[in-house]
Amino acid sequence: MFFFYMIIACKQEEIVAKETYDTYCGLCHGYEGEGYLAPQANALANPEFLSASTDEFLRHAIIYGRPETKMSLWGEEFGGPLNKKDVDRIIAHMRTWETLEPADIHNIRITGDLENGSSLYATHCAFCHGSELEGASAMSLNNPTFLESVSDGFLLHAIEIGRSGTPMLSYAETLTETEMYDLVVFIRSFSP
Repeated sequence: MFFFYMIIACKQEEIVAKETYDTYCGLCHGYEGEGYLAPQANALANPEFLSASTDEFLRHAIIYGRPETKMSLWGEEFGGPLNKKDVDRIIAHMRTWETLEPADIHNIRITGDLENGSSLYATHCAFCHGSELEGASAMSLNNPTFLESVSDGFLLHAIEIGRSGTPMLSYAETLTETEMYDLVVFIRSFSP
């Protein structure tokens, strides 16, 4: 009988987690995490994104938002409606979409050529991410809150692997490893 009640409690928590996500995230990111219902609201259910994202990275994005974008500060410590349990519920719901193993990428430290990275960015990235990384049809990459919480490995992973089902292609066949490192260094140069 105890296990029956535990199963019921888990199901109820899953329902509450989905309702919390739907209420605060679904309108822009899609109720299935498909993304881009609001401009630059990325696909949260994207397998490569979820694989590269740590819970701490997701928590930081939800609590602190993305200043100067439509992604609000949702944490109650900043006047938002979400407490720690609500944030954890949203992350738990997002994790139900996972189809790939977590990427082992977060301890990578990258060095490279800033000038070459700038040139590569202008050629390969600016059309979607904006000439100043401000975001055009794709998300902004110059957001200080994003840059303070994202690892070099996360950025490299996005460039190398891409984001399936989105316009963000893999550059593994287009750029050398050194060129991808240069791109990461250039993006990182926008950190505050």
